[in-house]
Amino acid sequence: MVNLKELKNLGKDISILYVEDNDTLREAFSQYLYRIFNHITICTNGLEGLSAYKKDTFDIIITDINMPFCTGLEMSRKIKEMDEYQHIIIVSAYNEIENYVEAINIGIEGYILKPVEYNQVNLLFYKIVTQINSYKLNEKYKNNLENLVDEKTKEIKKQYITDELTGLYNRTCLDKELLSNNTKTLILLNIDNFNMLNNSYGFAFTDNILIKVSNILKAFESKKFILYRLQADVFALLSQEECLEDSKIIAEKIKHYFNNNSLLVQNIKINLTFSIAIDYGVNKDLLKTANLTIQELREFDKNKIGIYNEDSKFEEKQKNNLQNINKIRDYLNNDQVTVFFQAIKDIKKNKITKYEALARIYTEDNEIIMPFEFLEPIKLAGLMAQFTKKIIDKAFQTITNKDVIISINITEQDLKENYLIEYLKQKVDEYKIDETQIILEILESISINNDDLILEQLVSLKEMGFKLAIDDFGSENSNFSRLLKLKVDYIKIDGSFIKEIDTNKSSLEIVKSILTFSHNLGYKVIAEYVCNEKIYNIVKDLGIDLAQGYHIGKPQKIRKL
Repeated sequence: MVNLKELKNLGKDISILYVEDNDTLREAFSQYLYRIFNHITICTNGLEGLSAYKKDTFDIIITDINMPFCTGLEMSRKIKEMDEYQHIIIVSAYNEIENYVEAINIGIEGYILKPVEYNQVNLLFYKIVTQINSYKLNEKYKNNLENLVDEKTKEIKKQYITDELTGLYNRTCLDKELLSNNTKTLILLNIDNFNMLNNSYGFAFTDNILIKVSNILKAFESKKFILYRLQADVFALLSQEECLEDSKIIAEKIKHYFNNNSLLVQNIKINLTFSIAIDYGVNKDLLKTANLTIQELREFDKNKIGIYNEDSKFEEKQKNNLQNINKIRDYLNNDQVTVFFQAIKDIKKNKITKYEALARIYTEDNEIIMPFEFLEPIKLAGLMAQFTKKIIDKAFQTITNKDVIISINITEQDLKENYLIEYLKQKVDEYKIDETQIILEILESISINNDDLILEQLVSLKEMGFKLAIDDFGSENSNFSRLLKLKVDYIKIDGSFIKEIDTNKSSLEIVKSILTFSHNLGYKVIAEYVCNEKIYNIVKDLGIDLAQGYHIGKPQKIRKL
């Protein structure tokens, strides 16, 4: 609720142009305006309004839509052509989306429906008048900098409760409202994939998008819900009441509008979607819970609406990830990362000819942590390159001056950071290893990646003498033409097919197809997850070249190979 006395004080130096053709409505609304503003010019149609505007300057223009000679929208468009920063408010009895959209495109700052709800109008005037006064104060401040710094700084800070770009209430204002000790309802709106727009078009362009979005979202404000812009692409609607059902309806309307309407920015059509979260309650950190809900939604999809569920395990998962990230940092810093080796058997020669280097971590209690427990925290912490370097270093150290072939797993992140070529050069020299002793295993998803930087690195590593293997082949949409460019040495069939090869006919046929394709191109084929003699005999009979799995040997901590 806006204090009318405070609003009148803020509006005492604000000049108003009011245009309305209906005598009764004009008289009633004029009386209200005179309660707040001292400088008011009144016109009865759009042509009079344009004439008055050309003769004088006004801080705010308030106009009806349907008027003779020149409509309010036509008048507004012409005024905006003369001064795009002119503040204009539409007052209309027509609650039509076409009028909203046209008003937004013109750049109208407010839209008031008849019959007028004066509390809502007070709030709208408060926002616009505060923004105008802030601007005037800033201009005065610049012109009289030395004299005004000490005197006016506190006053500017008090008045600066609006977002500079959109004119909406800002995060500081929202935080203050959230402190009140009553039940509140929050709708948090986060534009999906906004970084892609920033990267594609630049910040100046996306600022225009945000302005248009804010103007559209203003149409969803009400006497219950007030709109805020928190940061870049995040908006919020806050009610000082518990109104879950109303918030669901508003969220659905916002989603429907953006799903069915495009924004035209600098003649470029932009389609936006939102991830929307809702929560309500008293003495709750609604921003935190709503943000958690959006993150949880985005784990699975975007353009969704979610209501905070206190029984969700997502928050606990986030805390665990944070704890695990801290532990991982300690493990790396304390050199608790180690390498186990699993034997790979040459089936035709009937002997072990290679080993795969597998990462493990020892805890303080000398317990072993497996990769499925630590790989995700390593990725989240951005430590994958540091981790891979440790594995390479320890694996190379083990085989130095030995005629042993080992394979090492390389991730997509390692390739994106573009350090492997130089690091591997350094390590083969340091440990006196021949490049042909090393097989670099990459996932199939990396091999079909269209990133030229990744392809160039893999080709360079191959030319240096390192061998390449595609791990888990068959788990993705295999791109055979991509494999031809890479000229890999080994195809490692996805273990999910091998472990069912004795019971699942489809798995058997898939393995046969991969084997035929690979042999025709001259690639050696490795079957992993060979867990028993029956499966070993099947892969042997099929003509697969190498086998890996518990039947061949379990991963072991080996000092000497």
